[in-house]
Amino acid sequence: MRADSAVKVWLDPWKYWSATANMSREEAGSLIEKAMHHAETGNLEALKQYAFVTLEDPVEAWRRRRLKGSPMRLVS
Repeated sequence: MRADSAVKVWLDPWKYWSATANMSREEAGSLIEKAMHHAETGNLEALKQYAFVTLEDPVEAWRRRRLKGSPMRLVS
Protein backbone atom coordinates (compact mmCIF):
# COMPACT_ATOMS: atom_id res chain seq x y z
CA MET A 1 0.00 0.00 0.00
CA ARG A 2 1.37 3.40 -0.93
CA ALA A 3 0.73 6.53 1.11
CA ASP A 4 -1.56 9.26 -0.10
CA SER A 5 -0.03 12.73 0.03
CA ALA A 6 -2.58 13.67 2.73
CA VAL A 7 -1.54 10.90 5.14
CA LYS A 8 0.49 12.10 8.10
CA VAL A 9 2.63 9.88 10.27
CA TRP A 10 2.72 10.55 14.01
CA LEU A 11 5.38 9.24 16.36
CA ASP A 12 4.50 8.80 20.04
CA PRO A 13 7.66 9.56 22.06
CA TRP A 14 6.43 7.75 25.19
CA LYS A 15 5.75 4.54 23.28
CA TYR A 16 9.08 4.89 21.46
CA TRP A 17 10.97 5.32 24.72
CA SER A 18 9.27 2.32 26.29
CA ALA A 19 9.91 0.21 23.17
CA THR A 20 13.60 1.11 23.17
CA ALA A 21 14.24 1.16 26.92
CA ASN A 22 16.37 -1.99 26.88
CA MET A 23 18.08 -1.30 23.54
CA SER A 24 21.47 0.17 22.87
CA ARG A 25 21.68 3.63 21.29
CA GLU A 26 22.59 2.06 17.97
CA GLU A 27 19.60 -0.31 18.01
CA ALA A 28 17.18 2.48 18.96
CA GLY A 29 18.63 4.73 16.27
CA SER A 30 18.34 1.99 13.69
CA LEU A 31 14.71 1.37 14.67
CA ILE A 32 13.72 5.01 14.19
CA GLU A 33 15.68 5.19 10.94
CA LYS A 34 13.75 2.19 9.58
CA ALA A 35 10.43 3.75 10.62
CA MET A 36 11.38 7.07 9.03
CA HIS A 37 12.41 5.29 5.83
CA HIS A 38 9.01 3.57 5.64
CA ALA A 39 7.30 6.92 6.26
CA GLU A 40 9.31 8.65 3.53
CA THR A 41 8.61 5.90 1.01
CA GLY A 42 4.93 5.77 1.99
CA ASN A 43 4.96 2.12 3.07
CA LEU A 44 1.97 2.22 5.43
CA GLU A 45 1.77 -1.54 5.93
CA ALA A 46 5.35 -1.63 7.21
CA LEU A 47 4.67 1.33 9.52
CA LYS A 48 1.84 -0.56 11.22
CA GLN A 49 4.36 -2.97 12.76
CA TYR A 50 5.74 -0.19 14.97
CA ALA A 51 3.73 0.38 18.15
CA PHE A 52 4.98 3.96 18.44
CA VAL A 53 3.67 5.01 15.00
CA THR A 54 0.11 6.06 14.26
CA LEU A 55 -1.47 7.37 11.09
CA GLU A 56 -4.11 9.53 12.73
CA ASP A 57 -3.74 12.83 14.54
CA PRO A 58 -3.51 11.93 18.24
CA VAL A 59 -5.27 15.11 19.32
CA GLU A 60 -8.20 14.48 16.97
CA ALA A 61 -8.38 10.85 18.11
CA TRP A 62 -8.48 11.98 21.74
CA ARG A 63 -11.23 14.51 20.99
CA ARG A 64 -13.25 11.90 19.12
CA ARG A 65 -12.96 9.42 22.02
CA ARG A 66 -13.86 12.14 24.51
CA LEU A 67 -16.94 13.24 22.57
CA LYS A 68 -18.04 9.63 22.12
CA GLY A 69 -18.28 9.16 25.88
CA SER A 70 -19.74 12.61 26.58
CA PRO A 71 -23.41 12.75 27.63
CA MET A 72 -23.76 16.07 25.76
CA ARG A 73 -22.26 15.03 22.44
CA LEU A 74 -23.64 16.37 19.22
CA VAL A 75 -25.49 13.92 17.01
CA SER A 76 -24.71 14.24 13.34
